[in-house]
Amino acid sequence: MAFAVDVPSGIHPDTGEVPEADAVLPADVTVTFGACKVGLLRAPAEVVGRIELVDIGLGLEP
Repeated sequence: MAFAVDVPSGIHPDTGEVPEADAVLPADVTVTFGACKVGLLRAPAEVVGRIELVDIGLGLEP
C-alpha cells in the first residue's frame, strides 16, 4: 500500500494536473492536513486514492 503526504508527488496541488505519467507516484491513500487541496479533488482518483483529512486546529470546521 502506498501513502502520500499532503499531495501525491508529481500532481499540481491547485489544478490536479498530472504533467507526465512517469513523474507521478500514485497513492492508495493521501493524508492531507488542515484543509483539502483543490488539486486532490481534481486529480484522477487512481493517482490520489482515498483522501484522509487530518484536523490540525485551524478552526475551519463549521
